[in-house]
Amino acid sequence: MTNRRLFDIVSEAYHQKGGTDPDALPGGADGTAGLDPYGVPYGVGRADIRLAIGDDNEIYIISKSDASIRKMTAVLGPPTVTSIVPGGGNVTINFQTFPGRKYRAQFKGALTDLVWSDVPGDVTASGFAASKTTAMTNTMQFFRVRLLP
Repeated sequence: MTNRRLFDIVSEAYHQKGGTDPDALPGGADGTAGLDPYGVPYGVGRADIRLAIGDDNEIYIISKSDASIRKMTAVLGPPTVTSIVPGGGNVTINFQTFPGRKYRAQFKGALTDLVWSDVPGDVTASGFAASKTTAMTNTMQFFRVRLLP
């Protein structure tokens, strides 16, 4: 993943669209001395952005400096298993989620097994954490959770 400041994204678009000042964005903001936390010098001018929620309930960034509208999107990576708790012949898998997304727990008996087997019953997340309980069929099992499309 690359860290990019919104100021730099707006500045790049401004200059691609024919912005006249090669070193700055328009606006009366003075340059800030020094470097940001990533070691990049601060820029001159202002991105002049506004946040808005559209009719589709998505978040948009509107920037006057480059006359652009950008839709914010979440990058969904694989779910993180936070704990696996055995008890009473069962095992409960706890994991991080995104609300409204569907997840499937899977298992296998050895790490060298090529195929993962599905735990019956997918989980639709109602919050940022969910769990799945299943019977422990072997003394040794390996689990994972997949985000479904």
